[in-house]
This record gives sequence, structure tokens and C-alpha cells, in this order.
Amino acid sequence: MKAKQETPADAFSQKSEDNSMKIKLFRLMYETVRDSDLKVRRAELVKTQYTNSSVFEIGFLMGDVTDKMNVMHDISMTLAKLHEEWRPIEHINAYEQIANKAIEISHLLDVVRVIYKKVPIEHRPGAMEHGSKEFEAEK
Repeated sequence: MKAKQETPADAFSQKSEDNSMKIKLFRLMYETVRDSDLKVRRAELVKTQYTNSSVFEIGFLMGDVTDKMNVMHDISMTLAKLHEEWRPIEHINAYEQIANKAIEISHLLDVVRVIYKKVPIEHRPGAMEHGSKEFEAEK
């Protein structure tokens, strides 16, 4: 059996596909950073309407968590689709991006917990129910 010889055209095509995928990943990472900056600016404008609003802060953070989950999903779907074609370093980069997003989500959830604890007990969901264990414990 003869091994298939790689022609210069095949090598060029493979290199072109690799470069295209790297550019797509770079754009995804760049857009994520840019979108985060735009969200922060937009949040600062909107927040002026909601001074000391814990509900706004929690809602905004949960929206950011959702966006980060979507980025993780997109990267993992790309990884699943191109798993066989990628070199090990590209796998490592994709896994690193997913791990970084998971860490960011963890930090955001910690911030949500801190904000939630600042909300007066009587304004928490379910706190006005007389049987609420949380309400009774924090009285």
C-alpha cells in the first residue's frame, strides 16, 4: 500500500484552515473582552437610575454569568466539532478559555451572594412568609 503523499496544495489548504480557525478563536476572545467593556459602560449609565439597587446589581451580574456560559458553550461546541483536526496546543488553549470563564462565573456568583446578604431580610424573596427558616434564623 502506498501512503498518500501530501501535495503543496494540500499543505497550503491545511495551513489556511488552521489560520482561519485561529483567527475565529482570536475574534471570539476579542469580542468577549470588548463586549464586557461595553456592558460595564452601559451598566454605569443605567445604574445612575438605580442608586443602591441590589436587584439591579444582581440582575446585571446574572446577565454577565449567562453571557459567559454562552461563550463557554460556543468554545466547547467548536472544540467538539474540530476535535480530530486540532493540534494539542489548540485543545489546551480552548480548555484554558473554558476554565477561565468558569473561574469568572464563580467570582461573579460570590459577588451575587455578597450583594444578596446586603439586601434587608424583609425584602428577600419568601422572607415575609411566617414559616421561612431563613427569615426566622436571621431575625
